Amino acid sequence: MTTPSIQTLITQAQQVLNLKSTNEIRATLAAVLANANVGTPLNPSLTTQQLWDEFYEIVRQPSDDIMSIITDQMMRMVFSPPAPGGAGADKQVIFNDMGVLAGDAGLTYNKATDALTITGDLTVDTSTLKVDSTNDNVIVGATSAIGGGRFSVQADLSAKQGICVKNSAASYGSSNNLIRFTNSSDATIGAITHPAVTSLGIWGVTETQFFLGAGATTAMTLNSTGLGIGIAPDSAKATRLSVYQTGDLTDETAPFSIGNTAGNGMRLYAGVNNTNEYVYIGSVKSTTGYRSLILQPNGGNVGVGTTSPFSDAGYKSIDLRGTTGGEVVLGSTSVREATITGDGTNGMTLNTINATPLRFFTQGVERARFNTAGNLAFVSGKGIDFAAVTGGTGTATANVLNDYEEGTFTATLKGGTTDPTIAVTTTGKYTKIGNQVFVRIMFGNVSTLGASGAISITGLPFTSATTPEQIGYLMVENMATFTNSSLSSYLGASSTTMSLYTSTSNSAITAITHSAGIGRYLWAAITYTAA
Repeated sequence: MTTPSIQTLITQAQQVLNLKSTNEIRATLAAVLANANVGTPLNPSLTTQQLWDEFYEIVRQPSDDIMSIITDQMMRMVFSPPAPGGAGADKQVIFNDMGVLAGDAGLTYNKATDALTITGDLTVDTSTLKVDSTNDNVIVGATSAIGGGRFSVQADLSAKQGICVKNSAASYGSSNNLIRFTNSSDATIGAITHPAVTSLGIWGVTETQFFLGAGATTAMTLNSTGLGIGIAPDSAKATRLSVYQTGDLTDETAPFSIGNTAGNGMRLYAGVNNTNEYVYIGSVKSTTGYRSLILQPNGGNVGVGTTSPFSDAGYKSIDLRGTTGGEVVLGSTSVREATITGDGTNGMTLNTINATPLRFFTQGVERARFNTAGNLAFVSGKGIDFAAVTGGTGTATANVLNDYEEGTFTATLKGGTTDPTIAVTTTGKYTKIGNQVFVRIMFGNVSTLGASGAISITGLPFTSATTPEQIGYLMVENMATFTNSSLSSYLGASSTTMSLYTSTSNSAITAITHSAGIGRYLWAAITYTAA
């Protein structure tokens, strides 16, 4: 209690003296002093020296003033005494209630336990801290609960932190609980711990279950089985990561995505399509387009249907295994065009599904193809190279078989002097392998009336080479006049006309001449080198 100024005390004392007689004042003073000997000092916070200082200030005053001062102080104690014996009960905190000391059962202090108890609401600095006893809420930074929570914190996070929990101990471990969670029996069910200097742990007594979600929907579940996104981890399959999403997404909006967070960054995405029953994985550059997906960029093989993909020494492989065999399917967006298969029965198979050829390229240029008829066709000038199988003592100048042809041509029977009155023609046949031409001709039961001179046949399908000249076979019936000798067909250099000759021992060759008439026959065959 602060001592008022002397003038104030004098004024107050005079007011009292005007109401009370001197004897009454003295009697009251005696009673108060007697009670004060066993009571509580008026101001227990003052030191002994301070009390003596105040007393000295009083006793230095005139006697009338001293009486007034003593009377004022005693009257204050008589009519507004401190507890006990005045306002408030035991342990109640005394406070100034409109200038009068008072106590309240809702505000008590237990000296033995050093505990201050407040029954009702508590407000510190309007919105710094509020305890709402009616709803059992604690609010920091606001005047009412936020979002219905028991503990609410409102803060400008750009200027200060929301909630901070500090481990002041020097030790760390799974038992250092920053926040502990219990059930209704006060048994621990889990905690947020401080297991290491820079680590945060979340655990449960029997199994940690960590949920994230919006509303009643659980978006993520983390437990001892693994992490589930959109679904709980599949404990039956011991799945460490489970990602689930309804629908059949097939692009970068898939439920699984990792990569660069930039607007046009690269990302890997994956998901499932339940309608068509497949799983997909892809690579995309956001807002730009799909990009390459690289497997094993630093080495190793890729296995499909096998846990031990095979590769020959120094090679990398894609090893496809199935119950029957392995297959690679090629095609456009929605059409299967070709397959490459391999199995133990048929070996390797190259197959085109539709009416398209199977083509072979080198250096970006087509060299050969299996056409839709099933034939192997080489482009002009290309063929089968036999360079590795040359033999003999000669010098090979060409080893590529680049042509095969079968066909017919029109052969015409001619006379050296005059031709038959009616042109005599027939259909000859030929086979060409590389530059070798095999020709077969037959004139059967023809009329050569009007023909005379040396017999020749024109219209061979290919011009002969410049060298060497070619000899073939010949047989005639009633066609020509000649002496007993051998018959031969002959093709000179750079020509498509076949001549007929006889040869006799020790004689020069002689041209066979016409014996004009009807019912004539001629057979001829020759092999020659085309130009």
